[in-house]
Amino acid sequence: MELTFTQRRVLKALAVLTIKRGFPPSSRDVCDALNISSTNAFVEHARRLKSKGAIQWLERKARTIHLTKAGWELLIGEDLTRKRSDISAEVLDHLRFIDE
Repeated sequence: MELTFTQRRVLKALAVLTIKRGFPPSSRDVCDALNISSTNAFVEHARRLKSKGAIQWLERKARTIHLTKAGWELLIGEDLTRKRSDISAEVLDHLRFIDE
């Protein structure tokens, strides 16, 4: 599955914000992290990520965006079934910079 540069930035922001806070971010949280002024722009990217299977999301419900296994694998770059269950440190290391 291929992601655009912006879709990858949104996916990284979702992962980083979720890990740092311990719960899913709001649409506004992601927009603020990425300096996106319109939540509509974020919604369009989130819909595309959902259609690609990278996230699960109940639209119009607060804080319901979750990365799927496929979404985490896209960010980390390998199959998570072969990894230990505790990946937080490695995820943070791979996702240090949202704009890369």
